Amino acid sequence: MSDLVVTHPELTDARFLVVSVHGALDQRSGPELVAATLGAVTPGTRVVVLDLSDVEFCSSAGMNALVQLDRAATAMGAACALAALPVRLARRLELTGLNQVLRCYPDVAAATADPS
Repeated sequence: MSDLVVTHPELTDARFLVVSVHGALDQRSGPELVAATLGAVTPGTRVVVLDLSDVEFCSSAGMNALVQLDRAATAMGAACALAALPVRLARRLELTGLNQVLRCYPDVAAATADPS
């Protein structure tokens, strides 16, 4: 498994923080993702978008990190959106019912078009 890499692409709209996640999301990398993402949230951030298109693996601990991030972002006054989920991760979220709890979008463009 590859290590988790988190990048923050530049956007012209400060309401959105887009975080691109690459690699494995698991017990080791989940807390890193939460810390790196929450550390990048600014007072004007309304939506934290996680671009998961390059996630190669997501364990149950990784899914827990996504839930923690959603809760923490909400507590900071921002929504959390998952974008471009790989098929296997989307299926796991569906099987666990987390797709009913977390906001999931087909791509980053769709997630940034819905600022609610």
